This record gives sequence, structure tokens and C-alpha cells, in this order.
Amino acid sequence: MGSPFPTGDVLGSNEGEFSFYVVDPAAADLLLNLPPVSFVRPAEGPINISISPPSGLSDVQLRFSTVMPGFILEEGTKTDLTYNYDAVLLNNDFPNLDLSDADGRTGVDTVTISFLVSGKDAEGKQAYQARQVLLQGEVLLPQILQTFTLTVAKAGSGSGTVTSNPAGINCGGDCSEIYGINTTVTLTATPGSGTSFKDWGGACSGTTATCTVTMDTNISVTATYSKIYTDDPLTSQVTPVKAVHITELREAINTLRSNNGLSAFSFTDPTLTAGVTTAKGIHITELRTALTEAAAALGKPAPNFPTDPTIEPGQTIIKKAHISEIRSAVRAVE
Repeated sequence: MGSPFPTGDVLGSNEGEFSFYVVDPAAADLLLNLPPVSFVRPAEGPINISISPPSGLSDVQLRFSTVMPGFILEEGTKTDLTYNYDAVLLNNDFPNLDLSDADGRTGVDTVTISFLVSGKDAEGKQAYQARQVLLQGEVLLPQILQTFTLTVAKAGSGSGTVTSNPAGINCGGDCSEIYGINTTVTLTATPGSGTSFKDWGGACSGTTATCTVTMDTNISVTATYSKIYTDDPLTSQVTPVKAVHITELREAINTLRSNNGLSAFSFTDPTLTAGVTTAKGIHITELRTALTEAAAALGKPAPNFPTDPTIEPGQTIIKKAHISEIRSAVRAVE
């Protein structure tokens, strides 16, 4: 633009001044919690908008500005991440802000609401995220945000949950969530009772309970849990074979089967009672069979059981080696 430069003021600006903020294009977009489609119309009451706290930022502050062509309706700074657009209240200062059209209810002016959240990242540096919303009549139009899906799966012989920050994943039951591009998501694995966390797979790796991913594509993550066994390891000539050893292996293998789309195996003597139920060859044979089927479902080689590969009913004595080998095979199949 050449001289002479245009001069003048913007109605609603603070003593002729207003601020511009430049946000890195690579910064993650703010996630907004907008009212549902049937939200209250502008002339009937405030429209409430909340912002999801950006992951990894501290000392967060919200700057907002609400404008219509030629007017700054309001602007300000807040420490809580909420904003109420109240057309009726703003109309007191800006009568040009139309509250209704021919139907007597719907605002007709195009209003742009801009949000900028600032905070300090893990290194103490100032970081920014921004987002705009257009209000056209009855329709809120958030600025188009590219999104990707984070999918979590659980594997192994144990149970547990995976949760996320920002919220969205609680797997458990909710194992998939959509996040805005470049959103940083931290996953936390929590083992269930009698279980330990083994490791991450997919887009995550390692054995620590947390994993962080950046949503720049669709991402899949697997959390593997392992069963914790009684008397582990079994000590030769010291630890007797107990009913609980077989029961725990049944639980571990059926969990492994369930995590891989197989039905629970139907075992002989479903309830083993210590001091009452006699350990039988069929108990070991069934554990081996159930685990071999789980390995096949995972596309892994069949486990090897070197001690007494064939269990002879009424002849083969149940040994600690049988239990130890199946435990090791379960961990290898996970």
C-alpha cells in the first residue's frame, strides 16, 4: 500500500490501540468445547465457550477479542479458559449489533471471536496456541481444524487401563479419540490387580508407564500387561505345585485369548480347590492347547514345551517344570 496511508480509528478499541499476536503456524490449534447444534440463539442468552487446557503448558492465560466488521465489541485477558458471548449485553454499547432478523430471534451480523492462549512450555519458554470462531446467524463455525485419530489397544496376559492427557482416552471402554493436528498427548498405563505393565508397542516404545505422542498423523498404540504369578519363580524341590498356579495360568491365557479375539477356553474342573482338587494331566494339556491357539491368533510360532511334550493321563506326574514352561511361553506370546 502506498502513501498517503489511511488513518482513523476502530470503534471499540482501547484509546485507539489494539494488539496483534503472531502464532507459529506449526503450533497446535486450541481445542474448543462449543455448544451443541441446538445452542441458545444470540438474542436469547449468552453462548458459552470453553477451551481445553493445552497439554504441556503452565501459567496459562487467555486473551480474547470479539469483532464485527468495523467494531471491536470486546477484548480482554482471563486466567480461566472460558468465554461467554452475550449479544444482548454487547448491544447496549453497540446498537449496530443486530439481535434479530425477520424471524425476530436470530442475530444476523457476522461476529468473529478470536482466542489466544499463552503459557510456558517444559523449558520455560513462552508458547502460544490460537483459534477463531465465526458466529453467523444461528451457526457457530469454528475455524477448520485438521484432526487425527489416536487408537489404543491392550494386549498381554494381564489387565489394565490407559488414560490420556488431554482427556479423551480411558481404555477401559473408550480406546479411540480425535485430536487436533500437532496436539501433544501423554498416555499413562495403569496395571490392574495382579498385573504388571510390560511395555508399549506401535507408535510408543519402552517399559515406563507413560508415553507421549504428537498428533501429526493417525496413531495406534498398544499397551501390554503381564500376569503376576504366585511363587515366581518356582523353586525345584522346595515349591509344591498348587491349585493357584494352574488357576492363575488359566486367567492369564484367557485374558490373552480375549485380547486377540478368541473366546475363553473351557477348562476341566473349572474351579480348582486347594487341598481338594487333584492336579491332573488334562489340566496341563488344556493350558498348552489354549495358549497354542492364542499364539496362532497372534501369528506367532507355537510354544515349545520340552518337559514331557505329551502328557499321558494317569501316568505323567505334574511337575514344576510344566508350570514354569507355560509361564515363560505366555510371556513370549504376549
